Order: sequence, then C-alpha cells, then structure tokens
Amino acid sequence: MMKAIIITGTPGTGKKTLGKNLAKKLKYDFIDIHDFIKKNKVLIIKRDFLGDCDVIDINKFKKKVEDLIKKSKNKLVVSSHLIHNINKKYVDICFVTRCSPDILRKRLFKRGYSSAKIKVNVEAEAVDVCLIEALEKKHRACEIITTGTQKETLEKALKGLKSPKYGFVDWIGKI
Repeated sequence: MMKAIIITGTPGTGKKTLGKNLAKKLKYDFIDIHDFIKKNKVLIIKRDFLGDCDVIDINKFKKKVEDLIKKSKNKLVVSSHLIHNINKKYVDICFVTRCSPDILRKRLFKRGYSSAKIKVNVEAEAVDVCLIEALEKKHRACEIITTGTQKETLEKALKGLKSPKYGFVDWIGKI
C-alpha cells in the first residue's frame, strides 16, 4: 500500500502552496482536499454561517480520503487543515505548516475573512491546534515555518522528510 505525505495547518499558513511545490519536486500527485470536498458534497453535514464554513462529517471524510490513498497508483501529497485526522497507517509524514500570527492575519484579511474568523484562526495557530491534533493521532510530524519564500519553504520540507522536527515554534507571545 502506498502512503501519502500530508500537509496540515491553520488556514492561510501555506499548505496548498507547499503541497503543489513538493508534489512537483517529488513527482507525486497533488490533492487539495478543499477541491475534493467540493466534488464529494456528501461529506458536508451543514453550513456554519456564523463561522462562514462548511461542517464536515469527519468519519466519512476519513474513509473517503483513506480510500483515495489506498486506490492511488501514484504517490500523493495531500493538503487540508483536516487531513491529520486520517489514520497514520496511510501517512509517511505529516507536515504542519506554521505562520507567524501577524503575517497570518494579513493573509486571511486579503482572503476576505471576517474579523471573527481571522481571530479564531490566528488563535488556533498560536496555540498549536493542528500540531497537537496531528501528534494525538500519532503522526510522524514535522513543523514547517512558511513565512519565507516558497523556495525556502520547499527546502525546509525536503530536509524535514529526512529529519522531521517539531516543538520549536512558539507564537503565543504574538497574539
């Protein structure tokens, strides 16, 4: 069975950009789960209008993504802020993209996020939500700070494939 490289992180931290660049460099296929969910609307339970997002059935999500990985004839890089929920047996490494809260605020503002949604995501980034959840799922995790250039971020990921590190990011003082 093939395993995937997964990339998780708070929205706006650079998952998709890193995923596309890493897949291209490694000659893997890239899957953006945002697009995958649009094609698999059965995964959406309801719309959270207050949070301005779809609520996903996480069990159906895990099964669909795990099936996708199992059936793939090619190696995959898969990105999503939810992807760390899949079973570790389908994962080679879990990259957790990290971004300084001040830069993240600017990125999310440019995307048109509401001030409430920006606040929630910046706080999630500051308290390591995606990293903690990935570690709780027992993934082989590697944090990647994405505040440099795309080339620098890709180089960090390539090094992380050989020697993954986490636990060195501390944004709490920046919120």
